[in-house]
Amino acid sequence: MLKIFALIAIVLLNISVLSAQQPVGTGALILSRGASPIIMGVGGAGVAFPVSDATSFSNNPAHLGSLMREDNLLFTYSTNTMNPSEIPFKNIALNIGYNLDEHINFPLTIGMALMFQDADYGEFTKTDDNGNIIGKYFATESSRSFAISASAEYYAHFSLGLTYKIFNSELEPLNFNQSYESGTGHAIDFGASVSLPILKKAKLLDHIFVDIGANLAWAMLNVGSEIDYLYYSEPFPKTSSTGYSMSVGLNYEKDDFELELMKINWSAAAMESLTYYDSTGFAYDYPFNEISFVDNLIFMNANSYVRTGFGWNISLLETFTILKGWSYTSNTMLPSDGVVISSRGITKYLKSQHNSKIWNVIDKNLSISYCLTKITIPFSENNDKWVYDTFQSINIALRL
Repeated sequence: MLKIFALIAIVLLNISVLSAQQPVGTGALILSRGASPIIMGVGGAGVAFPVSDATSFSNNPAHLGSLMREDNLLFTYSTNTMNPSEIPFKNIALNIGYNLDEHINFPLTIGMALMFQDADYGEFTKTDDNGNIIGKYFATESSRSFAISASAEYYAHFSLGLTYKIFNSELEPLNFNQSYESGTGHAIDFGASVSLPILKKAKLLDHIFVDIGANLAWAMLNVGSEIDYLYYSEPFPKTSSTGYSMSVGLNYEKDDFELELMKINWSAAAMESLTYYDSTGFAYDYPFNEISFVDNLIFMNANSYVRTGFGWNISLLETFTILKGWSYTSNTMLPSDGVVISSRGITKYLKSQHNSKIWNVIDKNLSISYCLTKITIPFSENNDKWVYDTFQSINIALRL
């Protein structure tokens, strides 16, 4: 029973349904879930918020080009568990990129990525129309993603990205007299973003400088024909995601020592589901038919067609980050909280105190971070019972 409650909560959290006639459920639940704990900590508003996380491109493949301007390699291992039922999701992602501007003075950055996602839904019992047990199955889902992106600078930073996904669903019989069932499908994501440097190194006090920036982005996620099972088909969770983010940072610079004292990011996004029923079954709609930029992106109101998310990311001394976000469906508000601990600020301090080659190399080339995020999801009418959606990740960044 707890697994049923948890699966319902997953749907409430991640699938917003667009329907002019009758809503339709979508397949590939694993593709509807957030992979980045940092982005889930800001209400899932990740389309215009490129965080230093190798799974970030799952919200917008254009993030790859943005992130590879600073790092050459990102590796992330993240897990996600619905408590108390403990339905596990696992993600492993790798980003590799090259900034041509640093080496041949050409303002272009390229990036490539791959990600492996797996979900274990446990044991299920299938019944026929009369309630007779057909068999017991072990259910899993998996996805393999391959992405490419490019970013160019001309006053602002412009990024484009494309992701190709292979989805697979398995129902493995626990009773060997039953048939093995599976579903497969192929989909793509594509997106674009622009980063606007409003202020860059504006002097506030001696050795204290201010940076102000803004990002605008749009992405189409899970664009595919259908997921084919043995006797039926299901649609992909096709989504149009639009959003913006703004950041303000205070930086300390003296001689060869630089440290970001504080940075505040605000991120907002509206996720429009593009799947609905028509006379032939399910069908896909075009983006921007149901979204209101003022109502959904400015006032962050949600409806039966559009889910919204927004949140804060406050970083201190490049070491400790607080995440706070909210995600809204038409009738549910889901708060999220999280923390990130990074080695970047610590290694900068150690380098300044100990003038050694080891700390110089570590500071220049390596950082490690850990993120923990929790989303609270009510599943009772009185909101007195909750499911906790817990995300964790380890992220390694290399700069060569």
